[in-house]
Amino acid sequence: MFCSLTFVENSYGSPLEDFQQYRAQYGKDTAREDMKDNGRIDNSILAVGTQGPNLGVSTGNGKSADSIFSLWTEGIISDSENDFVFHWEQDSSISGSEYSSYINEPLQVTILDEKITIPHNSASLKLQHDYRILLSNEEIDWQQDQSYAILEMMKTIPQDTRDYYQDLSLVTSKWILTDEHIDGDIRITKTDSQSVVKISLDAFENANPKLAMIEDEKGRYFSQKLHHALVQFVTDNGKNKDAIEKILNERFGVSTRIPDFKKLTENTTNESEKSFQEFHSWELIEIINMFEEMPIGFHSVDGLNYLVRRADSVPHPRYPDAPTVGWPSENPGYIEFMESAFRVNDNYLHKLIIHEKSHFLWSNLFSNQLKDDWIILSGWYKDNSDSEWSTSKTTEFVSSYAHQKNPDEDMAESIAYFVTNPDKLKSRSLPKYDFILDRIMKGSIYLSKIREDLTFDVYNLYPDYIYPGKINRVDISIRGEENQDKKATIEIELSTKKSFEGAKKAYLRLFSEIGTYEDVILFPEGDLGSVLKGEITISKYAKNGFWHTNQIVITDQNGNQRFEGQNVFGWKFFINNSDEDTSPPEYVKNTLKLNKKNDNTSYQRPIQVATVSWQVNENQKMDKCFARIIHEDPQSYSLDSWGTFDSKNKTCNVDFKLTEYNRSGNYSVRYFKMVDMAGNQGSVNFTELSERYIIFIRTVNPDTKYPYLDVNNISISASPTNLHVP
Repeated sequence: MFCSLTFVENSYGSPLEDFQQYRAQYGKDTAREDMKDNGRIDNSILAVGTQGPNLGVSTGNGKSADSIFSLWTEGIISDSENDFVFHWEQDSSISGSEYSSYINEPLQVTILDEKITIPHNSASLKLQHDYRILLSNEEIDWQQDQSYAILEMMKTIPQDTRDYYQDLSLVTSKWILTDEHIDGDIRITKTDSQSVVKISLDAFENANPKLAMIEDEKGRYFSQKLHHALVQFVTDNGKNKDAIEKILNERFGVSTRIPDFKKLTENTTNESEKSFQEFHSWELIEIINMFEEMPIGFHSVDGLNYLVRRADSVPHPRYPDAPTVGWPSENPGYIEFMESAFRVNDNYLHKLIIHEKSHFLWSNLFSNQLKDDWIILSGWYKDNSDSEWSTSKTTEFVSSYAHQKNPDEDMAESIAYFVTNPDKLKSRSLPKYDFILDRIMKGSIYLSKIREDLTFDVYNLYPDYIYPGKINRVDISIRGEENQDKKATIEIELSTKKSFEGAKKAYLRLFSEIGTYEDVILFPEGDLGSVLKGEITISKYAKNGFWHTNQIVITDQNGNQRFEGQNVFGWKFFINNSDEDTSPPEYVKNTLKLNKKNDNTSYQRPIQVATVSWQVNENQKMDKCFARIIHEDPQSYSLDSWGTFDSKNKTCNVDFKLTEYNRSGNYSVRYFKMVDMAGNQGSVNFTELSERYIIFIRTVNPDTKYPYLDVNNISISASPTNLHVP
């Protein structure tokens, strides 16, 4: 549950004693002082001076330094002419001043006795007259403030109401108030003549705005839980598409009904309606609810006209890994949602929705002055990287994606966290939190509220608020002849003066010059965590030449993260492959097959195995195959599976194991991809092709109902992991 307040607050905690001593000893700009302590490499063979942005950093003599860091690198060729070795060590750097995360204390909200005045009208009779809602006292008696809350909230949700000149055609619904906890706060049971609605008291917690005090400021305190419950009722749990469309049109200025997909996508992906589908029922409810969470001034945003749902199982043609894609610079503008956006936890989905809408605020609403101020605050500057932007900061970001891209993405991520997880944004960057609070949200504060019986306190004597140290050394060695697989080792060293500054892991993605990639994880070499090392094998068929990384993400035991961009550390990673393969595998048209067989031995109960197979043209060596199948029910989601490659017959084979609980009906292949040993990927999207492959699967006990969380039967227990030092 999100609660909103409309005043500004600042939260500062008391740092650890070690941290206070550290700051007292080394000063505020500890990271920069750390860099001054590092010595230059004396035997450098290759020295590369790299100029960063002019941030006006003092040189100590009262003058501003234009070039505030240089990278000293040492390139050494070992005894074997085919081995590659690279060494980088820091001389002096843009270190920034970020050393410790901001320490959050729980906000204390005091609800005042004074309440916003409720008019003395008969809300229950008004509900009966306008909406055919009958409030029943058969469990708990309805109070005036509860009936009033429903009436006022129903007025904010666009829907059909009574025409005073005609008989009301709406179906009567009986509403029962209960102290039972209900998932979603509302349960609707329909009969031929009426609907019975059971609504939990939880939905009314702070439904009527109250006056509250926080940090000596007075404001309105309220929750949208009742709104979210009522949207389920008005839209029949999302199944009433006309009701959904009415809310989206009149409340948020968007539509899901696209008159011409070809015209809509002509400047983006140029596709027909075959590549898209209707939203699933619950998906649009989630979108409506998150749109409603934003301040009312952001409900309808210029330039955002449509919401589109890409067909299940099919990735985005231009951004295959993206769960959502926004097009704010197009006219009309729209947001695309892939199936993957809805196969994640609710919190991540909520962030995605807010994130994409925030792009339209940046493009069509925010002033140039506001954008410029954000760029300065976040340390962004233009460069020649792929994203055309880099930042001098390494810690004040809520995610690696925010740090990796540009000011627009940074803002979108920050706004998303401001709404869905404000504590994380405050911990990472209190200045960014305050910027969004004051300049964008105009004082609206979001709090995540949890039932009291599901909360508990954690007492740690030695909490870690300190970020991992900055990278001050990079060593890379690559072993292997030009016609052999390569064994690559990457080692980094962090600038550490205290044990808090160590890390438990580092992550990076290596890109070749043609976009193939490998993921690498580095782990500590010792207890301190100041040196991290990772190894990877790269195929002899991989792209020859230099490989790059645009970011190293360093994470400590407590989840504190530092994001190091390519602009602050030296990097050379060279692969010498004489047998490079740069051609992706290709599907041999009209060779796709979809078969099934019974398997009565592999499991305790019989299953059916559906096998997707197809022939592949590959000029070197294949690695693996992947396929997705989809059921004909539009409310179902696709099934994924990895398979194997038969080199003798040059055929991919992917098995899907279907139990008695899978849906009965027709299954079809929508998408598959092939990956060779060089990392080249080829894929086929059948939504735009004439080929159709369908198989019928009959199951004896299909389960089409999603698991239901019994929110009345949740318990929490906790015990110290270290009894001597809990």
